[in-house]
Amino acid sequence: MQEAAEAEAPDPPAPESPPAESPTPESPPADATEPAPPAAPDAPAEGEAAPSTPPETTDPPPDAGVATFPDASSSSGDAVDPAAESEPRTWNDPTAAIAAAEASPSTTPPPPPDLSDEPLEAMPAKDPQGFGMAMVGAITFSPESGHAWAAGNCPVASIDPGMGQPPIIYAPGCTASPAGGISAEGRFGYMINFIGFELYGQIASDYVNARLDGLPPLPGVPDYATQMHVGRIGIGGGGHVRFKTAPGSFRLSAGAGGGFLVRALFTNVSSLDGSSENYVAPVLRADVGIVLVNVVTIGVMGWLEFANTVTITPDLSALGDAGDPLQGALTETVVMRGTQGFVGLFGGFAFGK
Repeated sequence: MQEAAEAEAPDPPAPESPPAESPTPESPPADATEPAPPAAPDAPAEGEAAPSTPPETTDPPPDAGVATFPDASSSSGDAVDPAAESEPRTWNDPTAAIAAAEASPSTTPPPPPDLSDEPLEAMPAKDPQGFGMAMVGAITFSPESGHAWAAGNCPVASIDPGMGQPPIIYAPGCTASPAGGISAEGRFGYMINFIGFELYGQIASDYVNARLDGLPPLPGVPDYATQMHVGRIGIGGGGHVRFKTAPGSFRLSAGAGGGFLVRALFTNVSSLDGSSENYVAPVLRADVGIVLVNVVTIGVMGWLEFANTVTITPDLSALGDAGDPLQGALTETVVMRGTQGFVGLFGGFAFGK
């Protein structure tokens, strides 16, 4: 019991010995009877066998004359920076790293800049200079057909019915429809900034129906004497000055110029001998439209056609002498006269500038 009590009692603290005169780490202690230095926390108690391999330590022995401080040393003997110990170790802990980054004002990213007040950079303007072309078709209309019967110049004839009867005055009413037709053209030109020059080629045709109200009092009068179908076709060309706004998804386009049309006129009257009336008419023309997405173009076009006076005379020789008065009344019927204007709606495709 006495031995057990002695084993459980703690070792008395060893008195601090003064440093030796010239100690060396390899020399043994000067006095073998001096008490041993305080044991490490894991050192065996007195009376127990010492471990075969002492723990590795880099601390100098107490009797080497080196003062030690418990809060300034570690088991490895290296000094530890207190500031470093206070910082959390986050290099191997992603959650702690995120929390530390959010808590530290030095690592908080600055707010994104406010771009609402900054002007947007303008897109580079497209070059308006270059070649361009268009292919369009139009439905055309002329309120004045140019036919004499449209203006109320109806024929008047005194027809002798024979058999001693008095002459009959033939003075029918007359009408002529407006000229309606179609036109197709191609344009090719070069734009210099917003002004350009172009050439065009055109094919145009139209139709007029003129008739007399009431038949003459003669047997065997042909239909073409009282109803004339007048058709025209023409081909021509010319040049334009073209104005266009800047290239984009929506453009305004306007052109004006002049040219000519070579016309051929056909009627059911002149078709008796297979002939036609031909003439050349100078033309002044203009158009206004829009170009959508640099592909589709629509607009309004028109031209003035300065035609010579064109007349036809129906052949009524089959009626004999009785038909001479009617023949005289229908001689040189005016089917085209003077200036005629056409307007139309066009649509088609535009390419280039």
